[in-house]
Amino acid sequence: MPLQVLPLEEADIPAFAIVDDLAMANWGLARAMMHGTPLPRRELVEGIMRSGWGKDPAQSLLKVVDDETGEIVACAMWRVQTEESDEQLDARGAAMIRKALNPHAGATGGVEGGEGTVDETGKKSGPPSMMGEMGRQWEAFRAETFGSAPHAHLQILVTHPAHQRRGAGSLLVKWGCDRADEVGVVAVLMASAAGLHVYEKAGFLTVKTSELDLQPWGVDEVELRRAVNDQAAEKARLNRGSDRG
Repeated sequence: MPLQVLPLEEADIPAFAIVDDLAMANWGLARAMMHGTPLPRRELVEGIMRSGWGKDPAQSLLKVVDDETGEIVACAMWRVQTEESDEQLDARGAAMIRKALNPHAGATGGVEGGEGTVDETGKKSGPPSMMGEMGRQWEAFRAETFGSAPHAHLQILVTHPAHQRRGAGSLLVKWGCDRADEVGVVAVLMASAAGLHVYEKAGFLTVKTSELDLQPWGVDEVELRRAVNDQAAEKARLNRGSDRG
């Protein structure tokens, strides 16, 4: 059955939330992200998608559709930044998720940057922000590798469990790598253990590994976070820099 990569449409948001929920069900990090959140994951993801729809012109939302059934079997979110910038632009998605996970963050002192919540006595309480911890790891990777340079960042990749090993994920990775090559930037992402083989097959290489203990968020696991980039694109970018010198 042939698969086709198409732009995700606003009407596809509920289907996106279903694929995301099913794909993330057995991932400890995804369960930890929901710790203390009253909403079901599907409802939360759908709300985040709707609130951010169309607000970031650098963001491309994609779907893989089975041509025979019309079913959406995988989805991805690539952010292709073609100009140098500070961290603020690339942090929009993480900030939106932090706000959704803790809608009272702004009133209580917040969880930006991994700080604990603040109670009425002014003392911090509870675990630090999950998104803050993930954000710090991402920014460490950014600072050590490409800094503020233009890049293509794969922010989300989810495949329906019933359609894994059909090549849907690889098609979405290829889309981003092709786009990165087209505009001459490096492709980067944080890889889970489940998706690492897909990225390695596409030419990505792990350049930094860090651990994230999930116990503060109710999951007795340690998530191994792998920062990877497209070595072919990175080599070409460095060569272009040498030519200019």
